[in-house]
Amino acid sequence: MELFLLMPAGLFTCMTLVTLKLQMENSFVLKILRNVSLPSLKNHLYLELIEFSDDDSIERLFSSCSVLEELVLQTYVDFGPVLNSVFHDSGATDMIKGICHVQSLHLSGPFSDALFCHGPISVLGNMTDLKISRCNPEGWERVLNFAPCLETLVFEELPCFRGNTTNPPKEVPPCLMSQIKVIKFLLFRGMKSEMRMVEYFLKHAQVLESLVIHMIVRMNQRLKITRELLKFPGVSMKCQVVIV
Repeated sequence: MELFLLMPAGLFTCMTLVTLKLQMENSFVLKILRNVSLPSLKNHLYLELIEFSDDDSIERLFSSCSVLEELVLQTYVDFGPVLNSVFHDSGATDMIKGICHVQSLHLSGPFSDALFCHGPISVLGNMTDLKISRCNPEGWERVLNFAPCLETLVFEELPCFRGNTTNPPKEVPPCLMSQIKVIKFLLFRGMKSEMRMVEYFLKHAQVLESLVIHMIVRMNQRLKITRELLKFPGVSMKCQVVIV
């Protein structure tokens, strides 16, 4: 049995609201009514463990955030049938208008997979910080291709990195060659796929200044992995590799 949660109407029509965090259990389904207007929601929109009742609810929320700068989509944010239509329905463009203005974006869960499969609808021209966690890393370069000003890229606990292979993109995203200065790997285990990713970034990130790797392995493994990492050549003369 699904329990539908109706939020107070005034919450989604507040003209002065600048930060909004929605977090709830999976047993509740969020339904957003008409006439949503959040013209001042700029600093932070955080969605965690959210299941939306229908396409219209998420479309109303995102399209109302025209000045949003920071968006966090945490694991298990469920957009329902919208994932099957948003990137193929020209009428769904309004649904992600809010994303187009963000400066910082944290992707985790099914929405990130949808972005990776089809790419964003619009250029993320203001985004300088991107964090990708607990989601499929294949296709991440599609998002980078829509982020010309990206400066910081963070990967955290990517399930596919536990395997042995990952295919680097055929074409290098422009921002990787000219903009990205900081790349971080969190919860790094030294899997072959992770090592290939590090090698790829060092090879192509021409203005990279810092590559930070947070390892979660035993000391004997750490020494072996560190030696392998330090063998990778880097194209950027300014880059410092920091292993912690």
